[in-house]
Amino acid sequence: MQPLVNSGSSASDELVNEVDRRAHHNALERRRRHHIKDSFATLRAMLPTSMEPRASRASILNATASYIMTLNTIIAALKSENEKTEGHIRHIEVLFQQAEEGLPNALESLLAYINQHLDSNF
Repeated sequence: MQPLVNSGSSASDELVNEVDRRAHHNALERRRRHHIKDSFATLRAMLPTSMEPRASRASILNATASYIMTLNTIIAALKSENEKTEGHIRHIEVLFQQAEEGLPNALESLLAYINQHLDSNF
């Protein structure tokens, strides 16, 4: 059988606990909103285009997405250029090895290849 009277706490204690719980929750929520605000400010500062200090979060996210797509395009172009350059290096190494081994016309082939690609890249 349960006692009819609440033995451990009074109504005022429960009210104080509720107020403390809400105050704690409000403080956590305030901290979370402040963190989000700071994160958007950091994100806005990292964008190459200048944005208004009061730019909306949606415009910051749109500008960020656009910037990421641009960077991905640049990365893809640089990877392609890097692969092409590595191919040239491998080809030159083969021609150089052939020249060292004294294969006929290897040195001329090496110099012609280098001159051809130097002219086309500069």
